[in-house]
Amino acid sequence: MPDSRFLTQNDRYNFQELVQASSLPCFVTDVSENYRVTAENRIAIPISDKEATATYYLVCKKERRQEWKALFRVTE
Repeated sequence: MPDSRFLTQNDRYNFQELVQASSLPCFVTDVSENYRVTAENRIAIPISDKEATATYYLVCKKERRQEWKALFRVTE
């Protein structure tokens, strides 16, 4: 998407408000799919292109490993 312009939001609440109040497309992941509610006027269209992938890394300090253990487990 070389000519695309992306509007990024760092605050989850503001992002959800923007998505609900506009017709702009948004991207979601298969992980977040289980935790979100799709608005009535929205549909999720899977991207099925084998080349359309992203790798994410979860990182935390060793001393806080136990605190984040559940998150690491569900994202494996």
